[in-house]
Amino acid sequence: MPDEINNLVLDHLRAIRVDLGQVRNGVHNLQVRVTSIEENMAAMNRRLDNMDRRIECIEKRLGLVEV
Repeated sequence: MPDEINNLVLDHLRAIRVDLGQVRNGVHNLQVRVTSIEENMAAMNRRLDNMDRRIECIEKRLGLVEV
């Protein structure tokens, strides 16, 4: 009887190890994707900042805003 219990416990531990490995892989994939999203957002923010500066310059040249 104790051998059957030990085998059952080992089987469950092996299954848990497999599931944990899958969870780790999933988390890693999510980290990679979030990093990519963050990099893209940073690039977009830089472009928007640049566009904002250009619009301000155009508005000043056209006399649409006070200097």
